Amino acid sequence: MTAVRWETTDIVAGGPGWWSGNSVIDAGVRDGTHLIRKTPREHLGLIVTDPGAQLRLKVALDASGLGPAVIELDDVPEGAAGADHAIVMEDLRPSHRVATLGRLAAPGLVDRVIDAHRAVADLQLDLPTLNIFDELRRLQAVVAAEGSSAPADSAAIEAAVASLEATLPADQLVASLGDATAGNHLIADDGESISLVGGTLACVLDRRHLAGILLAEFGWFCGDPHDIVERALGSTDADDFRSAVRYSLLEDLRWGYISRIATARNADDSFVSSLYGMWRVRRAMFTMSQPGFDDWRRAA
Repeated sequence: MTAVRWETTDIVAGGPGWWSGNSVIDAGVRDGTHLIRKTPREHLGLIVTDPGAQLRLKVALDASGLGPAVIELDDVPEGAAGADHAIVMEDLRPSHRVATLGRLAAPGLVDRVIDAHRAVADLQLDLPTLNIFDELRRLQAVVAAEGSSAPADSAAIEAAVASLEATLPADQLVASLGDATAGNHLIADDGESISLVGGTLACVLDRRHLAGILLAEFGWFCGDPHDIVERALGSTDADDFRSAVRYSLLEDLRWGYISRIATARNADDSFVSSLYGMWRVRRAMFTMSQPGFDDWRRAA
């Protein structure tokens, strides 16, 4: 087998890494096949990751035709810490483009993205269970420990979240990538098929939480919120829609905290990661301003 000459790149299979991401990414070519080697590392925003869960998810995505081929496990490159192995995968960039909200606005593409996530939800995988309220408490503690503070204007969201823990359903667990940022999807050059390349936060969570993740990423920008939730859940139930909206708020707050942690720990001022958190908080404020939101919260 021909040896691969790996070259470190800032471009992951799904596009530019997010604040250097949770992985060291190397690119190479073997016998004409473009490859990506992904070695886990600590995320600047101190996201808790499970390399074993990521590997199980990526192997399942490959086997299901939902993601790039997993070629092999490789030795950890010299100097890498906290990882048992590196994952070598097919590099789809020669035939795919990273998804953006603008590209996903093309007719039918968001539906294909949602369908891909629903297909993942149907997989039976051994992944850690996400309790979003425990995760928010962990992130709050890390924000404080880093000498930072919650994003501006998040107090109203935190107050709303505090009333949800005892009422949000979490009894229909499904497998998930754990997030649905546009850059975790690749669009084939034919504009038809979608490949999933994320998995940093591989977990099982409530199906309405998954709908909330998709709503937070794509609602208003790429489709009607009701249509997105209905497609994600296969349901037009009003309670399911309200639950998805509430979960989307939790996700906005989660990424707001992560952005503040990343900002506090980032020595490179050329990219201010807190701006992303500010955008998520403002998106959540917009959601809370919609007619009926306070009625939903009181009814909960």
